[in-house]
Amino acid sequence: MATTEPVIFNTVVEGARKAYGKRLTPDLLAKLSAVGMDFENPLPAYPMETFLTAIGVLAEAVAPGQPSELQHLQLGREFMHGYVQTALGLATLTMGRVIGVKRTLLRFGRALKTTGNYVDAEATELGPAEVEIVTRIVPAFRSLITARWRAIAHYRVGVIEGALEILNVDGTVQLTDGEGPHESRFRVAWKQGAR
Repeated sequence: MATTEPVIFNTVVEGARKAYGKRLTPDLLAKLSAVGMDFENPLPAYPMETFLTAIGVLAEAVAPGQPSELQHLQLGREFMHGYVQTALGLATLTMGRVIGVKRTLLRFGRALKTTGNYVDAEATELGPAEVEIVTRIVPAFRSLITARWRAIAHYRVGVIEGALEILNVDGTVQLTDGEGPHESRFRVAWKQGAR
């Protein structure tokens, strides 16, 4: 697969397999395979368009009948619970527990880069218990952005909420628009005193 296209790395597929385990029925696996994402024989990476179609299929399975935004949020939240069962996810969780919620969120960009070649992120401390995470599609892929890519922002809200849950932190995540369709902003706040 050429690096001239946006891709999702296998770490996402591995985390999803662990997160959705029993929900990955033969019927659902067949649907995912039909859209190009083979969970039983995963590739090292998948094109972004394949991933977007697959998360739509998974989102409907995880939260059937719910609005798309809520489906993707739930999908992201559940993904985190599976991701921490992978070697990379367990290392991330262990580090998060050692360094605390603020430093974990401030390092979110590094963790995000392990998921694909299409995204960059930065985090800024806004206060003692508040961080803003800004994600951006890298310039080389911005011309490929479609409305379907917005689902990833809602998915990331769920991922961040899932991370807070796993770290036993009572917090909120607010998604706001960025400077264009290539950017999303996540304002994360939590109760002071959480490590």
